[in-house]
Amino acid sequence: MIGEQHRRTCRASVRPLGFTLVELLVVIAIIALLAALVLPSLAHSREKARRAVCMSNLRQWGVAVLMYSTDNSGRLFEAVSAWGARYPNGVFATNIQGGVAINMTRFRNIVALKPYVGGVDVDGRKVWGIWHCPSKLRSVYSIPDWVYPAGLGQGFFPNDYAYFGMGDVWGYELDPFGVQIAMTPEDLAGRTFSASRLLMADTIYVWGSVPDEYQYNHTKRPPVLSIWGSLIHYTPSNWAGSNQLYADGRVEWKERTTLSDTTMTTYPPPPGTPVVRGGYNPFATHVDFNWYLR
Repeated sequence: MIGEQHRRTCRASVRPLGFTLVELLVVIAIIALLAALVLPSLAHSREKARRAVCMSNLRQWGVAVLMYSTDNSGRLFEAVSAWGARYPNGVFATNIQGGVAINMTRFRNIVALKPYVGGVDVDGRKVWGIWHCPSKLRSVYSIPDWVYPAGLGQGFFPNDYAYFGMGDVWGYELDPFGVQIAMTPEDLAGRTFSASRLLMADTIYVWGSVPDEYQYNHTKRPPVLSIWGSLIHYTPSNWAGSNQLYADGRVEWKERTTLSDTTMTTYPPPPGTPVVRGGYNPFATHVDFNWYLR
């Protein structure tokens, strides 16, 4: 009798294993709440890390350009020139443009830069490493075939970092509409290194198509991959800011508030806006722009 009563007491005191449905739902709700609180912070931390890598890339670019200049009688590269316009975000990949040999020691190009920077495979038509900002979501850029045929008159490809060297040489050239290519050339690096003048920066580029197609490095949301293989942002409001390399080797982060959406979508840009004009898009309402921040 006592044994039977003891067994009943033991069975009554043993709780079934596992969780109830209500308990599981409570746990799931808590996990979801914690994830909602933590994920934005993690995304912000990742972007700050990408900015730090990007700043390191630009510092290495500063050293490479200085070394090249030292080995070439103090000469600086010029930004890519084609069709009467300048393309600071462009890099020549060949010494032939439109069937005509060009001076590869004059313009930024992968052939002359290969001894000074890593991540260049001229024969394999690839660049990587400091050629790319980590926020552009790619580690290797395969230079497309259309860059190489001489008949197309291209010879250059887009890069994640714009180059503004020799601004006092090309800043006062005129685009096909007779407008200065560099609207504020006094901000750009001249023939020699000057501490207060901009040498390179994150590419902030807009094609004058409909709608305007923007490219930039540091974003608030992921970019869109276009059919041409470029990472496109259709609004400047997604742009977070820019890293900028000055001729004395320092790199500064500039918040995007310097340029408003209104300024970036107004043609022509307001007087004093720091922009470099690129080529003219015949299907658009205006020429292309490379932006930089003061």
